[in-house]
Amino acid sequence: MQFGSVLESRYLRYGLWVLVFVAGLGVAWGTRPVQVRHLQLMTLNGESLSIPNQQLTWVNFWSVSCASCMTELPLLEKMAQEYQGRVAVVGVAAAYDPPNAIVETKERLALTMPLALDLNRVAARSFPNNDVVPTHYLVNEKGHILLSLRGEVSEKTMRDALKQHL
Repeated sequence: MQFGSVLESRYLRYGLWVLVFVAGLGVAWGTRPVQVRHLQLMTLNGESLSIPNQQLTWVNFWSVSCASCMTELPLLEKMAQEYQGRVAVVGVAAAYDPPNAIVETKERLALTMPLALDLNRVAARSFPNNDVVPTHYLVNEKGHILLSLRGEVSEKTMRDALKQHL
């Protein structure tokens, strides 16, 4: 073996070790929980709603103009009933949705879960990567985001996600 190839081999191994070490730090830094600041939102019923609250909370950002959202809302209602007392399920309507359209959707789908208004986009800006609907977040009582899902989510995916944190 020539001296040059031994030297290259050592640098290659050293370089790989540094790469693995740095990648490991990146993973460690990337896994720090994101925390949502305390939010007070108004529901369609005129009640105040806190996020985070005293329990695990599934937050769904949705819009009346989103077909996937209309498919998911009945599933979320079902989950809200089934996990009542253990998980709060909250729908946050898009800021551009007129309140009368939100009320019509709530009545048409017979939703009893809280639907919050986000007229000034305070809630939307408080959650990371919240630029599409539907977007889902699972938030613990300390405000840490445990899960973030963008796009349409199946009932199985919702249930599996909740089981991991209950």
